[in-house]
Amino acid sequence: MTGILAALREGKFTCYAPAGVDDVDLSRAPDERDTRPPRGKFLETPRPGRRFLPVSGLDADDPLLFRFFIDGSQRITNAGYVVDTKNRYLPLIIAQIGVATTELEDSRLQLKHYDSTNILLFPNSFSDEDLADAESAACEAAKDSRLPLDLSFDRYEVDDTDGRPPVDRARARVLHKMHRMEVDRIVSMAKAGAISREALLLIDGSIEFYFDMDRHKEAFRNVVGVAKSFDLHRPYQSGSSAERVGTLISRLPAGHRTPARGTAHRNLTIASWYLRLHGRSRMASLEYPDGVVKIEVFPDDPSHDSPTMDAARCNRISEHVLALRAPATPNIDARWASHLYPVHLTERYIKTQFRSDRSIRACL
Repeated sequence: MTGILAALREGKFTCYAPAGVDDVDLSRAPDERDTRPPRGKFLETPRPGRRFLPVSGLDADDPLLFRFFIDGSQRITNAGYVVDTKNRYLPLIIAQIGVATTELEDSRLQLKHYDSTNILLFPNSFSDEDLADAESAACEAAKDSRLPLDLSFDRYEVDDTDGRPPVDRARARVLHKMHRMEVDRIVSMAKAGAISREALLLIDGSIEFYFDMDRHKEAFRNVVGVAKSFDLHRPYQSGSSAERVGTLISRLPAGHRTPARGTAHRNLTIASWYLRLHGRSRMASLEYPDGVVKIEVFPDDPSHDSPTMDAARCNRISEHVLALRAPATPNIDARWASHLYPVHLTERYIKTQFRSDRSIRACL
């Protein structure tokens, strides 16, 4: 029974086992902050007359607007190192990726789809023939290990002109794969007619980081992105009244939102605004602003030169997001004040499906 690293060595690769559990920092995600400034104009019509807009609560008989929830998560394990043809000592990582879709119906949240994959990330600084040999050896060894693992193979880019560490480039590749799985599921559900204007799909995260939106803008017509983390230093608007997002949301009262503004996304426009779910509290970190989420949605015609967002639609989306606040406490999670309960449960489900690092390392 040959492990993954031994199988690669037999294939003439120079590989080393990880020196220790924490010899490479895999806990930090690649920098995904939204650094592009807004277009400097409001999309909302009629133009709001106030800086902060109150969000009403739902009536008891108001049907829920959000029907589906999608979240993706990943667990990355340090699998060792390989020496490439230029004698560079490059990381090997195994990523477990899960994308769950849940459905809220009759006050019950249930799993609708679960997509998952396990990937060995290998540097691309070998010949195509060598990479094909590495894929065959590693995947067969994982399948025949003491704790069999269904493993696929992918490459991350090695570029000496890129200042990022190789492990960051590997993690970026993992996120790209996870986003692709989420987009594929959204497109499939949209084609099946499951998502509509009265049965929205909520994704955990920013629409800005998804790709191929030109091709998939129709599928995302009834998709709303809600991000718990965003760049507090990002300019909120341009001109003499410019201020940073962190300054803005520090003054945002509980149960209030900002007006919708436009952000360029290639040749499309995304409408976005900030909503405070809970009362102001000390910001635990610059990465996770307490109690505030960023809401993103495409206007009805995101490719129009001057798209608009109906204020009534912004209000309704905000009301239903506010209604999904998680009944959690600071002792459970540092991000408690920005959780939406169905998304929180969807993420927890994914994490229960992941194998432990010890189990993954049993394949090495």
